[in-house]
Amino acid sequence: MEREPGLLGADGMEHDSDPLILTSSASAYDVLRAGYELAEEEQLDMALERFSDRTDSADEESVAEIEAIIETGGLSSADRLRTKAETIDFLEGRLERGAFIARVIERQMLRGESIRHQQVERHELKLTVGEP
Repeated sequence: MEREPGLLGADGMEHDSDPLILTSSASAYDVLRAGYELAEEEQLDMALERFSDRTDSADEESVAEIEAIIETGGLSSADRLRTKAETIDFLEGRLERGAFIARVIERQMLRGESIRHQQVERHELKLTVGEP
């Protein structure tokens, strides 16, 4: 739940607003995930605010700065390329900030869930000559 403290009412007095339910679930994981997504969205929104008014061509310095903000280092090669293309679209005004942030967060959340497990089974045969 989210509560907005300090809103002024019609009488000019400060009142707490009614709580706003952000998410509910029987799973604590789902609630925590939603909270982390919301916090990440707010952080990225503030960090990318200064780039949203641009409509000129994207330069390498701005692209690199945004990639550092959104931490693309842990993504797969394909996801890094998609993110770079979307970053250029965002800088050139073809992609809104909210849509860009939503795609970045989705890609980062999927990265955390795609842990791979590998099981290797090796069969060996040892042949010795002259020894028991």
